[in-house]
Amino acid sequence: MKITQNDIFNTQTAQPFSLDSSYCEVLPDKELRPYIRCFWQQVSCNSFMKKFGTHEENIHTDFHFFSAKQKIIIPDACMDIILKFDSFNNLESAHFCTIDKTPHIFIPEADKQETVFGIRFFAWTAGFFAAEKINGISGKTLDAEPFFPVETKNFFKELEKATTFHQKADFANRYFLEKISLLSFCINPNLMNFVTDMIKARGSQKIQDIFQTVQKSERQIQRIFKEQIGISPKSLSSIIRYQNLWCDLLKNPSINIQDLVFKYDFFDQSHLTENFRHHHGMNIRQALDYAFKKRTIHTELDFPLQ
Repeated sequence: MKITQNDIFNTQTAQPFSLDSSYCEVLPDKELRPYIRCFWQQVSCNSFMKKFGTHEENIHTDFHFFSAKQKIIIPDACMDIILKFDSFNNLESAHFCTIDKTPHIFIPEADKQETVFGIRFFAWTAGFFAAEKINGISGKTLDAEPFFPVETKNFFKELEKATTFHQKADFANRYFLEKISLLSFCINPNLMNFVTDMIKARGSQKIQDIFQTVQKSERQIQRIFKEQIGISPKSLSSIIRYQNLWCDLLKNPSINIQDLVFKYDFFDQSHLTENFRHHHGMNIRQALDYAFKKRTIHTELDFPLQ
């Protein structure tokens, strides 16, 4: 089954323009792009993820206290394998980050130098590579070995031989190109058809309407989503709509909000802004200020914004 969702949907981070010596991304080979959003690397001090809720502890309450090193991690409809290497390029840890429904703050903890290399999968394809089902797990950072035992024993250790980001990315690209030739039996067409319908509707179509277009019951689709993605179809659809909205705002920060209310089928402007704040942790103006304050260079990853 040919997967083409990446042709009509992409995702952006909270700071898509801040590529510099400490953080960089690269797209995979074209054959991998339906499965892998990008390979990325962060060179920084040791850090941890602090989670904030979207009601009791909104990120926006701490917005004005961010340091230059702190970053917001927003729901991007993706899952990541995150590998940490010490200053000698020895692999220290391997984690699997499941899909997020709420934003996080990335906070420096110490002055220990490390390199973090990431493989960012689309949420609906990560399960094709995993040995274990996601089984309703979301917003968690877990040991990667139970989900990727073969990679832990072979691929992850081989990355220690690659000393630069591009060497690591090239090696990862070759490795996963070989793996996708074995994926045909893992791909669930019911899941992909349902996600495709969500993406074509920009996350704005009612889930019940999509259920009527597939040849499986609602209960079966809910089970498939829980096992393969970890969240409900409704939650994923909401993230897809939010990411489409975010890309539109990045392309045209002065766009009329009422046009977006109509485009994405919100009840009114208040409904749109509250939904955006739920996913992003701050209001639209704060989010745009944060996104553009560290704008540096454009890369091929910026194509949805052009």
